[in-house]
Amino acid sequence: MRFRTQVSNPGLMLKIIRSLKQTATTCVLKLTPEIVGFIVTGPEVGPEGVQIWSQIKVSTLFDQYRIESRQSNEIHLDLAIEPFAKALRSAEAALESSGGARAFGWGDHADAEAEGGTGCIMKLAKKNDKAVLVFEIKAYTNAGHPLQVSHDVGVFVLAPAKVKELREPCCPTPDLFITLPSLAMLKGLTSRLSHLAPRVNVSGNNQGTLTFSVESDGMQLDTTWTNLTIPPFTTNSESNDDAERPSQLANLDLTESQKARRAQGADAVKARAPSDEMFQVTIGTKSLLKFLSTNVSNSGTIACICDDYCLICYIYIGDVADNAGVLTIFIPKMQE
Repeated sequence: MRFRTQVSNPGLMLKIIRSLKQTATTCVLKLTPEIVGFIVTGPEVGPEGVQIWSQIKVSTLFDQYRIESRQSNEIHLDLAIEPFAKALRSAEAALESSGGARAFGWGDHADAEAEGGTGCIMKLAKKNDKAVLVFEIKAYTNAGHPLQVSHDVGVFVLAPAKVKELREPCCPTPDLFITLPSLAMLKGLTSRLSHLAPRVNVSGNNQGTLTFSVESDGMQLDTTWTNLTIPPFTTNSESNDDAERPSQLANLDLTESQKARRAQGADAVKARAPSDEMFQVTIGTKSLLKFLSTNVSNSGTIACICDDYCLICYIYIGDVADNAGVLTIFIPKMQE
């Protein structure tokens, strides 16, 4: 098993990790030849907790990426979020203080290649018979002197049996996809609502209407947005299953025929339900706040409602058209 890469975008990676930190203290880092995944699930989040299943293209975060394993060249690492974030903060600070990515390559020094000075190297190693992710950071001090910093982040390599237990939550065919307003605005609103009630009813329709509603002490407070964008896609209609996993709805590698079938599925959904029909789900305000605390990208967030079952949100990394990556956040219905 081998893994080594150069972290080309430590700032973005740090934003992703900070988003996970709002939900959990540990995560699973999934490494494959083409896709990097950050997963938050399992007993820590609880039956009504927020789960995160992300897919990010390797080229979005890394350069000189090399991975080998007996499990189809895939590696799953269970790690604590805070030490991982600390290493990334160190890499980002070194990059900024050195004047940009070029400084990570040791500028124009002739010995750059000889010393392997390629910035922030992340590699899987074993120290004292324990697996660690090693961050080797090379930069310059403000005085122009070479600086080398190393961080060891303890990890657990998941066995194949444990990897099989990593199952995304299954959910019914979504009834509505809608583009959310600004997450910062929603966070401010939800923070105020959380002082009124422990749960919030999220509802919307295919006319672009979205409503947040809470009830407390005989009072009902509704906040409604209108004319929100309805994105031109829906669930993968080629599946015969009654339930499918959230990240399958935001696949980074759809073929043109799959996109066409998905569009046909959208037409079918619209044909079945009047555009003004409201779909709703009641979720915990604390769970909603965890999602709204993510701060990865300003390129847009799409939510889908599975009526009376769950809310699934897709936070796109970079421009949606670039397919650089997406964080899929699953918020289940709050039980009575």
